[in-house]
Amino acid sequence: MTATELVEAVANEIRDAVSNLKLPLEHHGGDGSNYDEARNFLVPVNVYEQFLPQEAFNDDSYYPLVLVEWLGTNDEFGAAAKSTTNIGLSMGVFAAENWGWKDALHLTEIIRHRILTRRVVGKKFRLTDDAGWEVAQEQPLPFFYTYATLTYQMFQPETFF
Repeated sequence: MTATELVEAVANEIRDAVSNLKLPLEHHGGDGSNYDEARNFLVPVNVYEQFLPQEAFNDDSYYPLVLVEWLGTNDEFGAAAKSTTNIGLSMGVFAAENWGWKDALHLTEIIRHRILTRRVVGKKFRLTDDAGWEVAQEQPLPFFYTYATLTYQMFQPETFF
């Protein structure tokens, strides 16, 4: 049970959660300010594991997106030994300021609901009591981002002497 498996399991859970959601494609509708025109170019949400692939930058097709990243693993030793892994989520959309934040929060809430109602992913990683959801105060308009940090319990390898 590795951090790689956890990233993949969380990404698959999110893919399933957003499978019916479509949001505006980057740069359609001009600068994102024309709501009606942008709504003519709706695409599924892209879910990436750890990094955006280089080919995604070739045609600006990576928005809307969710990036699932391994942030680190903490091991505690002793009588109550445990290991936890932090997973970061970056959720981004392309849209005008007056309605883009709504798309970003809608995407976030769909994912948040799924994560909180299915606390075990990959049949072996359990979400602990720590899950933080936030929006960045400074947004790189016309892109809007929200973030999450999730903590999952991992199993420690047993030590044999």
